[in-house]
Amino acid sequence: MSADNWAPCPKCHARMVADLSAEEKKAKASYGKVSAEKYAELMEDLRCLRERETPQTFREDYEIGLAGAEFYVNYSGSCKTCGLSYIFSTENVIPGVIE
Repeated sequence: MSADNWAPCPKCHARMVADLSAEEKKAKASYGKVSAEKYAELMEDLRCLRERETPQTFREDYEIGLAGAEFYVNYSGSCKTCGLSYIFSTENVIPGVIE
């Protein structure tokens, strides 16, 4: 069996969380230093950022199956935005098939 999937990229998601944290600190630090209207605008922008979902830019391809007496898993994934990539493969002989 093989399949592909699009998922949120873990690296892009971590960057998005860090950016949100920085924006939150910036907005909170502006309290009392900017007009009430400007502060409300910053807080609204922050609310919108919190509601934003991480885009699904990480393509996953995987294959799981049997080849004779061997069970195998092949996985690869990469992000089209940041370039993060990961590859994993394993094979195991099924016990009791070959004696």
